[in-house]
Amino acid sequence: VEHLSHLGFSVWLDIQQMTGDINEQMAGNIAVSIGTLVIGTPRYTQRAGMDTNVKREFEAIIAKAAKDERFGVFPLMFLDASGEHGIFPSELNDHANLCDFR
Repeated sequence: VEHLSHLGFSVWLDIQQMTGDINEQMAGNIAVSIGTLVIGTPRYTQRAGMDTNVKREFEAIIAKAAKDERFGVFPLMFLDASGEHGIFPSELNDHANLCDFR
């Protein structure tokens, strides 16, 4: 967030800026954004497959990308502290913008 902000990007990170209803905040921010970084940690990918706010966020990203070709989706794969990595739901596994930092 710090580096992207320094480069002039308007950045919203839920764990730093969450107020009110998490689902409304995420949906609203996705609706007005021009792109999103989806960080594929094991926890994120596990929660994206469960009935959680992460799944609703993921579905909103996929829906917006399908409707708006200008909306940039950048899936980023990272190892977590234990050396594990997540696997994105199928919509992002072969995405053209997939960045694999494992």
